[in-house]
Amino acid sequence: MKFLIDQNADFFGNELKKLHYEVEYVTELRKQDEKFCNDLNVMKYAEINKMILITKDRENGQACQDNNIPCIWITDDKIFEKIIQPELYAKLIEKVDTESTDDEILDDFNKIKSGEASRMAQKSSG
Repeated sequence: MKFLIDQNADFFGNELKKLHYEVEYVTELRKQDEKFCNDLNVMKYAEINKMILITKDRENGQACQDNNIPCIWITDDKIFEKIIQPELYAKLIEKVDTESTDDEILDDFNKIKSGEASRMAQKSSG
């Protein structure tokens, strides 16, 4: 499997190289030939050479999807969903008081829901 790494995704190419994948970089292609300053030419190069383009660029990612060009489009949504959100949940689980009863947890949830928790915090800080 071969990968073409867009100029905004060099980190991923370096990681793939460590795993012994064949990797080329758009920045290197552009140094060799001016025509690769055009994103369409980059996508065609990936397609002709049976490569998967890895990009963070919205326009390139969308164009690849629209034209069935193999692409891994790294979006902020995916980063949040795959990395940040699971870590947030893990942190929340760590902070759950295992001594609490279901009634206490439900009561705390209802306080938060009703806004009582924020009013209590304001009173204690004032």
